[in-house]
Amino acid sequence: MSSPDLLSAKALSHPRAEFRRRALIALGGLGAALLSACGGGGGSAPAPIPTVPTLVMESNAVGTVNSPITINFLFSDAVSGFGADRFRLNGATVVAGSFTQITPREYTVQVTPFANSVGTIRLDVLPTAFKDATGTVSNSVLYQFSQPYDTFVPVPFVTFSDSLGSLLWTTGPVLVTMTFNIEISSAFTEEALYTTGATLSEFTRVSGTVYTVKVTPLSGARMVFLELPPGAVSAVAGGGTNPRGWQWVKFVAP
Repeated sequence: MSSPDLLSAKALSHPRAEFRRRALIALGGLGAALLSACGGGGGSAPAPIPTVPTLVMESNAVGTVNSPITINFLFSDAVSGFGADRFRLNGATVVAGSFTQITPREYTVQVTPFANSVGTIRLDVLPTAFKDATGTVSNSVLYQFSQPYDTFVPVPFVTFSDSLGSLLWTTGPVLVTMTFNIEISSAFTEEALYTTGATLSEFTRVSGTVYTVKVTPLSGARMVFLELPPGAVSAVAGGGTNPRGWQWVKFVAP
């Protein structure tokens, strides 16, 4: 009978055993290579691939605005290098000190549309305005935000007409009509008018835009003068007062 040592030697020299031994060696080498490629084996983690975040902008208002709005910058990931001097603004001004970083990927700014005008607020975030969190790569895309605004304040203007038509002379009372371009406040009264060489009476509000007054020349007057002075009337619905004055004049026939 064979001894145990002899049996072991035969087993190791068998062709199948030799094949298994070589296969195990090869698998061991492959596992080590895979472990190294995955950062295992005590090595450091692979560096992140630089990626530029994308940007979406929106405001806290809908439609046409007439007062300050807040614009929100929402990036798809954290950014670096972005600030209040990294965008271009038209149709509005930045409210001082309003630019705020909420998180590394969200910022806000408040802007005020131009006064007494109609137009579009336009904010452009230009290429290279911000970088990824690593500061490695910059955006190459132009991002734009726009919103219409209307801050126009209507102010009254008036035209005079009278019962004499084109005649420059009068011999008696004249009915003067004042027609405004927009509806004015009912606070407008006869006391707001100035007159020289005549008296006023029968002041009447025909409508929100039309008023009449009777002008009667004083005895011995050579000219009658009627004036609506600056600031005498104001528009309804948030409008302003008349910025200038207007005059009506007639000569009195002897």
